[in-house]
Amino acid sequence: MSGSVAAAVSALAAQIGALLTPPQDPAFTPEVHVTPTRLRAAGLGGFVGIDAAPRAERFARQIEAQVVVRIFAANPAALLAVEQRAATDIIGADPISLRSQGFLRVERTASIEPPLAAADGIVPAAGRDLRFAVLYEHRPAPDTGDGVIEDVAQGLVPAPLGPSARRVYSNAFARDPMADFAVVDAAVGGPAGAWSWHAASREIRQSSGRGAGAATPDGSQQGTYLLLSDAAAGGPLADFAAQAEIRSDGDGAIGLVYRFGGAGSFGSILLDRPGSWRLLARRSGGTGQAFAEGGVTTTAGYTPATWMRIGLLVVGRAVTLRIDDRIVLSGRDDGLPSAGGVGFFCCRNAQARFGRLSVTRL
Repeated sequence: MSGSVAAAVSALAAQIGALLTPPQDPAFTPEVHVTPTRLRAAGLGGFVGIDAAPRAERFARQIEAQVVVRIFAANPAALLAVEQRAATDIIGADPISLRSQGFLRVERTASIEPPLAAADGIVPAAGRDLRFAVLYEHRPAPDTGDGVIEDVAQGLVPAPLGPSARRVYSNAFARDPMADFAVVDAAVGGPAGAWSWHAASREIRQSSGRGAGAATPDGSQQGTYLLLSDAAAGGPLADFAAQAEIRSDGDGAIGLVYRFGGAGSFGSILLDRPGSWRLLARRSGGTGQAFAEGGVTTTAGYTPATWMRIGLLVVGRAVTLRIDDRIVLSGRDDGLPSAGGVGFFCCRNAQARFGRLSVTRL
């Protein structure tokens, strides 16, 4: 289960407290007070994954809350320094570290509270309330093993699955799937895309170096695409969740395209080596660009000769990418096409491999 509301509030208060620098005098230890304003289930109805030890389903809930951090000082003159340190501890914390601890959003409210004094019930000579708006995800670890959903697909992508959501395509490529796909090549130099099914390894491979574009993540990359047909997908896709297994045994860029309306209009995710970058991009009118908001990292591309479980979630103008069940990119671009096909993408990569594909229409 996702735990009680009281447990979520206590966990949030403890996490905020852990961010604060301990004062030299314990008498000035800050107090943390949490008032929840909204609760909702995380993931898929609260389900966010399966723990290995103990083997049990893990559930989570998201809590929006107003957090008051009451700070103390020996005198009013020292209060400003204490306030600056506490605010920096929370607002200035590393965003990746914050997210790993469950903080999805932390904002200090604009209003500055007046100083507190003895008349306010505090023991130290000076104090002040610092107020923050917080969105926090509480993921309590299961204490004991429990029954689990054994057939949850790897690379599960949390998505807003409503009554109309349905799986439209699922194929592990145990049999020749090429009739479900069509090859589309960008109008760039180089040999045509070379896509083929390999029965022994149950995968699709692409062995052409076709591709063009900058060596940097600017969205100009083009290449060869293997598109799932509208007949196989039940028509063009707007909002959907897709899972795929991809691998590259050499250098080049590899990824997926979506809302594909032709080689000049689509959204894409792309991972590059040796450039060591990951990118959310879109192409419109034959011109490509990175997402307007988020969607680029230049600290990692992919490890060669290693299978990756890709999870892609496209809702409206927002896109989230997971690799091996971990969110690695998220972004938004209002210029994304409204609907289209989904498929595989190679740019200057002659050693690309694709192990499976499943698509759920939202």
